[in-house]
Amino acid sequence: MPELTRMPKQAADGRYHYWWYQDGQKRHVAGLSQQSCIAAFFKKAADIENGLVDVNPNTPVNVWAKNWLSTYKETKSLTPKSLGMYREKLNGYILPAIGGKPLRLVTELHLQQILNRSTGMSKSHVSKLRLVMREMFGKAYQLGYIKRDIASALELPAATQGERRSLTELEQKAFDRIMVEGQHRGCLFYGLMYHCGLRPGECAALLWRHIDFRNKKITVEQAKESGSTTVKDPKTESGFRVIPIPDDFCAMLQAQQGFPAAHVFTQAGGNPHTDSSLYSMWKSFKRLMDRYMAFDVVEQARRSGTVNRAATILSQLEPEEGKAPVNAVELAKRVLEADDFRPEKFATYRNKLILFAESQQLRSSLVAYDLRHTCCTNWLKAGLDLKTVSYLMGHADIQITANIYAHMDMELVEGAAEKINAFHARRLKQA
Repeated sequence: MPELTRMPKQAADGRYHYWWYQDGQKRHVAGLSQQSCIAAFFKKAADIENGLVDVNPNTPVNVWAKNWLSTYKETKSLTPKSLGMYREKLNGYILPAIGGKPLRLVTELHLQQILNRSTGMSKSHVSKLRLVMREMFGKAYQLGYIKRDIASALELPAATQGERRSLTELEQKAFDRIMVEGQHRGCLFYGLMYHCGLRPGECAALLWRHIDFRNKKITVEQAKESGSTTVKDPKTESGFRVIPIPDDFCAMLQAQQGFPAAHVFTQAGGNPHTDSSLYSMWKSFKRLMDRYMAFDVVEQARRSGTVNRAATILSQLEPEEGKAPVNAVELAKRVLEADDFRPEKFATYRNKLILFAESQQLRSSLVAYDLRHTCCTNWLKAGLDLKTVSYLMGHADIQITANIYAHMDMELVEGAAEKINAFHARRLKQA
């Protein structure tokens, strides 16, 4: 740390000034008095030495992270969603653990321990967390602030691989009911995902000119970028595709047909969808699905005939967050004893929500993207070959379809068994 070699001098502006050299640069402080100027000198000299003014090996990780993010990330054309990912990994995982450490004291062990604390979380999360550490500490190494690239050899801990799933039978019935009613604002949007396998961003960017009603086909040639309102070409050539529209759903779309250059799906005010509006629409749609699923469960209980059977069926219902638990036996009695039974009647009881509550499965795992997955599974059940399904889904590689979407649905397994048995039966007849 440099020493004060002379007293600050008063300048024409009435303030006291002091200049000195530190780390090869000329430095300056000023104050209204000699005492305040001297205090400013010691503070700034200490900050420089600790890396709070110029980045150096003594700079705390949180200071370097802020500099790195503003210099190398915020200046790029990253979407708000991508920038949010960097901030989330930094503020939620990295900085709480090592934010106060000088760069020179951070080791590979520290970073590996941060990763290991995310064991069991999604593969996407741990991969992104490692990416942020590799980029941030890799740049510090390139600039000479640390002597080794301490993040280059980090190993991913055990993680879970999120899987898409098809709608369950109960969810399918609720979805179909909403489609038949046709009243929810998300009907056509989610119907298009379900019937034609479009991605949410592809639906949001779809224009009426992309729909050929005469030939009942949709041309996909653009998509809304996740995290922004920007509409771009598909990320890969395989994203450009033509998809057939089932007859009945095509008629539903045509009934709402607009001008060729207009968006097929918009918010209530007519503006194109944003991530926020899509989230809100799906939340509302899923909640309506849950309401109809609850009604279906009550109808099953009503048909069961006994209190014990009805209570067993009703026990799968869960209370809404903050509400009292469902008393399955008491509810079963009311369901079976009601003379004017209607499922809707049991949605509320004395102003207390009883059935209108998201099931654990619906709340935790069902996402809009699963409608696209259901479409893929249905195409396979219909007998379409994997190559055709891969094209219709817009996958760059048929292996993507095979790995992610074509997991063994039990109906497909049973269908395969029938085909195998039929084959063996023919062989035996020929023998």
